Formats: sequence, C-alpha cells, structure tokens
Amino acid sequence: TDEASVKKVMMRNSEERILLADHSKFGRTYPANFGHVSELDRVVCDSGTEGRTIDSLKAHGLEVSVA
Repeated sequence: TDEASVKKVMMRNSEERILLADHSKFGRTYPANFGHVSELDRVVCDSGTEGRTIDSLKAHGLEVSVA
C-alpha cells in the first residue's frame, strides 16, 4: 500500500527507528510490510502485550518499553 511505501522511506532515512504498537498489532498478518523487526531500535507497547512477545522482541536485541 501507499502507507507502507512511505513508512519504508521513513525507516531508511531515520537515525533511530521506534515502533509504537498496542497489543492488538502483534501476532497478526497484514497485507503490507514496511520492515523487519531487525531494522528497529526500540519498541513501545502497552501493558496488554504478552510477555512472550516482549521476550521475543528483547531476544532480537530491541529495547522494549511498556507504557
């Protein structure tokens, strides 16, 4: 989609890449992709995010903040 294309450009041009997503965004499949978890630096998620999801993100070397 157009939105994914814009996000790809933003990620390429960013000094730091931070994903902000609530728990409903994890573990789902979407029709468009704008990057891979390995391209992120940090993730900010909500307290409804499962512990195993947070652990998986940390295992990829990401800083995870629960807000």
